[in-house]
Amino acid sequence: MDYSNQEEVNKKLIKYQRMRFYLSLTSTVCIAAVAITAIGFVAFIKPKIDSIYNQTTASLTKIQEISAEIQEADLGGIVRNVDDLTVQATEDLNNTMSKIDSVDFEALNNSINGLEESVEAFQEAVDNLASPFG
Repeated sequence: MDYSNQEEVNKKLIKYQRMRFYLSLTSTVCIAAVAITAIGFVAFIKPKIDSIYNQTTASLTKIQEISAEIQEADLGGIVRNVDDLTVQATEDLNNTMSKIDSVDFEALNNSINGLEESVEAFQEAVDNLASPFG
């Protein structure tokens, strides 16, 4: 048995074992760093994700409520009512215009003039009564 050769083999084995130890140590440190980073990332991001999820859920609930209210609203009935009111207002306006057109303005003016003459005569009579020594 050649011990000198065995000694070299042992040195090489020790060298490889040290390399293997440092490699496994480096690997363990890297895995631990990745795990700590992942845990920190999850711990930091999870509350934000929960907040976004809660806001989204609240928004969807409000959208569903508004959608239900819109479905309950009788938009067709409202439009029909507006149409009916418009037609009725137009008819009332036409009736009013025809009544205004049917007024005899000449007779009205004559009546106003006659009233004015009557008021003047009444005023003269009252003035004569107010001043008996006139």
